[in-house]
Amino acid sequence: MKPRTIAAGAFIAMMLISGGVVLRHFQVKHPPRLKGEANRDFHDDHMGGPRNWRMALPKERADAIACIGGQLDAFKKDDYNKAMAFQSVMLRSQFRSPDMFRTIIRQNYPEFSNSKSVEYKSAFASKNGQMIAMELSLTGVNGKEVHALYRLIREKNGYRVMGVENQ
Repeated sequence: MKPRTIAAGAFIAMMLISGGVVLRHFQVKHPPRLKGEANRDFHDDHMGGPRNWRMALPKERADAIACIGGQLDAFKKDDYNKAMAFQSVMLRSQFRSPDMFRTIIRQNYPEFSNSKSVEYKSAFASKNGQMIAMELSLTGVNGKEVHALYRLIREKNGYRVMGVENQ
């Protein structure tokens, strides 16, 4: 056997044994990863690190909840045109149509497409308030609980979703 083949086999075996811990170590992390106020994890330098983030002000938090809640309500009503209106311009451009968006959400995020309850948790804002990161727990009608980090950006019509990450 060639040394490259042996090395590849050893790496795959190590991945299986470690349960993917090694692979997760090398993944790109998208800021901010918030595991709680005391353990904030801001790795990407272009986001400025932890010094450029603070607890969200009550108005910022309320605006973020209104945006996220509005999108979740639109999902429940099967109104994906309206749900897309809560996305940032950049995120909206990644979907060709509301039907494509509906298919992706329903297949990959069924708890989001039909949630039974939502608990909004910690909210952090960039120093200038341009971006918000909000943690939440969401329970789908299927009974499954999901923890997520919503990242929002302020646009001319208020905060809009620029990404969601399951945790």
